[in-house]
Amino acid sequence: MQESKTGIIEFPEDDPVVMPAMLAFIYQSDYALEVDPNTDDYHTVNAVMHGQLCLAAKKYNINGLTALAQSKMKLEVATYL
Repeated sequence: MQESKTGIIEFPEDDPVVMPAMLAFIYQSDYALEVDPNTDDYHTVNAVMHGQLCLAAKKYNINGLTALAQSKMKLEVATYL
């Protein structure tokens, strides 16, 4: 296995913003997205990223994260979109 040689595990099918947030949740029971606040449509991007994180949580069976990501996505949409 390549991971045993390099010490690196890659998730090429998952968004690079999603994985650090997922790991943060595993260690801290919360997460923050690393989206540039100067990005056009910042709140739309944030809502989509919460949605992608929800899908990743379901994929990896991280139930608490699924609920949290859904909650944050709903709040983002209700507040800003």
